[in-house]
Amino acid sequence: MIQNERQYRISKTAAEKFRAALLAHVEHNADIHPLLVRAEKDALESQLNSLLDEINEYEFLKEGNASVLTMDSLQQLPEGLIKARIALGLTQRDLAERLNLKEQQIQKYESEHYRTASLERLTDVANALGVSVHEQIFLKKPKNVLTKLLNKLSELGLQSAFMEERLINPRLEAQLTEKTDTDSERYLLDEIVQVLNRVFGWDLNDLLSGKELRVPHLAAATARYKLPSKRDSEEVAIYSSYAFYLATLVARTQPETIRAEDRRKHLLSAIKSKDYSLETFLNAIWDCGVAVLPLRDSGTFHGACWRIDGKDVIVMKQITGSESRWIFDLLHEFFHATENESATQLEVLELPPDSKERRESLEEKNANKFAMEILLGKMGESIMDECLTSALGQIPRLKSVVENVAERHGLEVGALANCLAYRLASEDINWWGAAQNLDRSEKDPWSSARDVFLTRFNFSSVDEVEERLLQQALG
Repeated sequence: MIQNERQYRISKTAAEKFRAALLAHVEHNADIHPLLVRAEKDALESQLNSLLDEINEYEFLKEGNASVLTMDSLQQLPEGLIKARIALGLTQRDLAERLNLKEQQIQKYESEHYRTASLERLTDVANALGVSVHEQIFLKKPKNVLTKLLNKLSELGLQSAFMEERLINPRLEAQLTEKTDTDSERYLLDEIVQVLNRVFGWDLNDLLSGKELRVPHLAAATARYKLPSKRDSEEVAIYSSYAFYLATLVARTQPETIRAEDRRKHLLSAIKSKDYSLETFLNAIWDCGVAVLPLRDSGTFHGACWRIDGKDVIVMKQITGSESRWIFDLLHEFFHATENESATQLEVLELPPDSKERRESLEEKNANKFAMEILLGKMGESIMDECLTSALGQIPRLKSVVENVAERHGLEVGALANCLAYRLASEDINWWGAAQNLDRSEKDPWSSARDVFLTRFNFSSVDEVEERLLQQALG
């Protein structure tokens, strides 16, 4: 590692030489075998990247951004003390003066990583730096550690409000805005890091170092659909990673997956003689071995279906009050859960139904067709054609027409209206507001989905923290 300004300048010069060597390497070597050329180029790139990592680390420490330095073992204590000196803005001469030693002695200690120093000397160095050493190295005044951490997470798309509502233990929320002493701040920081480690896999060093955070579970939407901006992609990725973590907790208790054909038969049998309420569909799908987790955070994706080690979990992410819309989307995701039967892992994230990419996807069209046939029967397309014909192609007339057609065919008016809204969306016509107005149900679909989940999920399968995270996700 780089320990002083002289080494920093030498490293910067060496990096420039490596860059020049790489450029020169590209321009000739035509007579050498391609494999040898590639090997030489890889070696140069490896050395350059290693050097750049050291330069970036030194610059990060010099800028005073670090407040906590982590160690994997006591053997890393010497390196930690060197990093702490740099982060505190002290030169080797400054430290020598505090210890009444010559600068050359500190240079020797650090060049050998304090190999010849006694424990007493290491303790003197720590005291001279004003740092405390626990499982981590805390600098003298870890002010604004939480603020820096929350800002870093916010840049990734993980907002403070979401963390407070969904991730952080409610008893600790007040401490985020209160002035805390060092011990309280460390305790709060430890609690936050533990949760972030569970959900996203980040450790303390990831969170508080200068390294860019990586979202461990990239959203399928970023691969299947072209999102309008990098920011949108980041927010989808971070939220889908959170939802995926919750889905893994739910999948843990699910039975072995049954055949797709048997699932669909069971669903049709379960709803054949019952009312078409959301609870009916939810329980029927749970009985098929597919868990349904309702979330109500706005934005990012519209819904999801995951198969985790052969077990399926549907995530319903709705803020609408239309029960018919919930039922349609539930059946849509159930179709995905019964596709690709041989795959042990499956990931489907949905954009809103009015997005062009979703409208043009064959798999999405098939999922919509499946939901429509369940709700309207085999004659569903003809019944919707009847609605459009009776309205004489005039969208404002559809509302009254749908009511009459639904009554004539013995269908739920909300189900017919919602299916028609999906069909019109494929033609770039927004009829969602009218469809929701035709929904006759007075029940809150979110509460229905949450209550079914609370009844069906076995909370004894999760630990205390996992249970809290699920409870917070359920509002």
